[in-house]
Amino acid sequence: MSITVLMTVFVFLILFLAVLMVFLFKPLKNKKRNSVDTVKPKAIALHDLCERLKDKKLSTQNLKDTLNLVIEEYGVIENIDIYVDIILKMTRHPSVTKDIILSFEKDLSKLNPKHASLISKNVMKGLNLR
Repeated sequence: MSITVLMTVFVFLILFLAVLMVFLFKPLKNKKRNSVDTVKPKAIALHDLCERLKDKKLSTQNLKDTLNLVIEEYGVIENIDIYVDIILKMTRHPSVTKDIILSFEKDLSKLNPKHASLISKNVMKGLNLR
């Protein structure tokens, strides 16, 4: 008789632990799913960053910050024409320095190796138009 009591207690203990584990681990799965589903919104539109580059009164630091935002938010090229426009505006901007140009070209080429030659070509084109 004592063996059947022990077996019954053991079965109930296993069932209790199984139910407890289900309730404890179910919320963790939901939290992980929610964190993956959320997408970080872009701070500023790429078009607005292009418009900033048109401002000839933009200081060197503001120009550098704008280009850093382009790299951070939109570093992976989806439409090469927009980036050609950015490169040409950047290279012809009065406040641009060689360090800014080289840094932007290097960072953009690192993020987009298949477009590296086109990026370099357009940087040279922009410098020649200066």
